[in-house]
Amino acid sequence: MSDPENSALLRTTPRLMQILRVLARHKFLGARRGKNHWPLPKEVRETFEELGLTFLKFGQVLAMRRDLLPPTYIDELVLLQDHLPAMGIDVVRDTVEVQLDAPLTELFLSFSETPIAAATIAQVHEATMLDGRHVAVKVQRPGLEATISTDIAALTFLVALGKKLVPSLRAFDLPVVVSEFANSLNREIDFSREVRSIMLFRKALADVPDLWIPNVVAECSSRTVLTLEFSAGEWIDHYAKLHPEAMPRSINTLVMLMLQC
Repeated sequence: MSDPENSALLRTTPRLMQILRVLARHKFLGARRGKNHWPLPKEVRETFEELGLTFLKFGQVLAMRRDLLPPTYIDELVLLQDHLPAMGIDVVRDTVEVQLDAPLTELFLSFSETPIAAATIAQVHEATMLDGRHVAVKVQRPGLEATISTDIAALTFLVALGKKLVPSLRAFDLPVVVSEFANSLNREIDFSREVRSIMLFRKALADVPDLWIPNVVAECSSRTVLTLEFSAGEWIDHYAKLHPEAMPRSINTLVMLMLQC
């Protein structure tokens, strides 16, 4: 290993030891004796849940890779939910005020203390702009970059170690999966990238009928805070049951959207 790799591994060691203890408790280490000793699918899901944000996200990625894992494992990983306990309003306020360089009361007329959704990356609060616009404010959990960096380093080491100890793992291109996952996750936590994407989509799809994409409130958005026009939204299957007569037109819009994207 190169000096940078050794340095990264040393920084990762406490987290790596914690991960290994969890893997041992959920019978992962027996997998080196062959496929018959793999942990049960439920044990795999519970392991990802216990290890937190990065591993929850990685489990969700694996759940979409039916080429890598048997169906029973995929079916269990699909059950992974990326919700975590909500951040307290003081943490949210501090993040928003630092990122937007102004007190919350000078940015919003009202700001709900209770989030309407809380997930691994961020949580969302309803708010009202000073000009009366109803908005949704997506606030990222603090310290994600450091957490993700440490976990990806640990995951990379474990995958490399696993390939050496469990020959059957060599059939799976896990190092590439981890690398792609790390790139995707780092893009996901950069809300400024999301802002640019939303603006590009609004411009490119402006002529699609019956399509509305919430606009970004740029002055109240940053790398870790994203403010958008509010939309309550509705699951399409629920909408179809309530408004079956509207579905042909909705399907035409979705097809046009897919073709343009």
